[in-house]
Amino acid sequence: MSEKIRPQHTARKAILYIRQSSAYQVSHNIESQKLQYAMEDRLRRLGWREIEVVDEDLGRSASGTVTRIGFERMVAQVCMGQVGAVAAREVSRFARNSREWQQLVEVCRVVDTVLIDQETVYAPRQGNVRPSDGRINRLITPMGFWRGTGPMTEDNGERSNEE
Repeated sequence: MSEKIRPQHTARKAILYIRQSSAYQVSHNIESQKLQYAMEDRLRRLGWREIEVVDEDLGRSASGTVTRIGFERMVAQVCMGQVGAVAAREVSRFARNSREWQQLVEVCRVVDTVLIDQETVYAPRQGNVRPSDGRINRLITPMGFWRGTGPMTEDNGERSNEE
């Protein structure tokens, strides 16, 4: 088990996000699907008992304006504090662009949700996100929150208006 995973993470469910970009990949890259679904075993070894598999975005590209219902549902559950970990075989499966990725990482930091791929556990709240290829490191810097005209701040992970 990773030292980045704490009891408050495993007390909440994990979501395994599975996606392939096209119908062709779904029908011809079966091995990729098997490897993605196999991440459920990794989550169990890391301590999760409740794992929800989100695979309704199979065959939906992460580029363009295609709505990814599964991704949106996953992010909504993370925002509500129901999820201790979000996982994918490769973290690149999560986001279609840097902005979308930054938002997911920031939400995970605020609600203390870890991100997991086939090799690493990323813990945005613990500030120890340091993948060797830098794809997360440059995106993990905390972003400011804004609602309406007043800035938002954090206090122990809680957001409140300062007007």
